[in-house]
Formats: sequence, structure tokens, C-alpha cells
Amino acid sequence: MKEKKILLLVASIALSGCLGIFAYFFGWPLYQEAVASKEGEKKIALAQEKVASELLDPSSAQFRESKVDFSGSVCGQVNGKNAYGAYVGFRWFYVTTTSVTVDHPDAAIKLAEVMCKNK
Repeated sequence: MKEKKILLLVASIALSGCLGIFAYFFGWPLYQEAVASKEGEKKIALAQEKVASELLDPSSAQFRESKVDFSGSVCGQVNGKNAYGAYVGFRWFYVTTTSVTVDHPDAAIKLAEVMCKNK
């Protein structure tokens, strides 16, 4: 009887160790990915607020293809209304911790587009 209890104790310790290893290798990366995703969403929302504030009519801002790159900067495309109330078309934007760049449609070099497409 005592041997069965010891065997049961050893088996439960071994099983809990296996479950811990399983959780570490399979559960932890999913948790980290979820946290990173939530942080990325916050960065994107903050960047979109900064970009919208640069527009003539911030409330008209429409965003697409927003993403966080490996350096933590956010890029994507924004559309907003002009002085006549018409949408001007999507333009690339790039937001770092210190600057906001929105490409002008007539610019010879579209820096934000270059930065976004190279990430």
C-alpha cells in the first residue's frame, strides 16, 4: 500500500513537470504574442491620433494597412478631407517616437511610402 502511494506521488510529480514544460513551450509564446498584439494595437491607435491631428479635418481621417514595424514605428495609409469637404485619396504615413510624416501627393520623393514598403 505504501509503495502504491509513493508510486502515485512520483507519477503526479512527473506529470506536473511535463505539464509545466508543455505550458512553457506552447502556452507562453501564445501569451507573449497576445501581449505584443495588444501593445501593437495601442501604438497604432496613438499613431493614428497623431496623424489625424496633422490633417485639415482630423475627424474625417480614414486609415488602412496600419502596422508596427520592427523598430516600433507605425506606418500605413490615411485619407482625409480637404477644404472643400472632399476626400483627397489615401496617402502613406510613417510615425516614429519623435516625428510624423505624411506624404504629399505631389512630392517627388514619398518618404513614408518608401519607409513602409521597405519594412
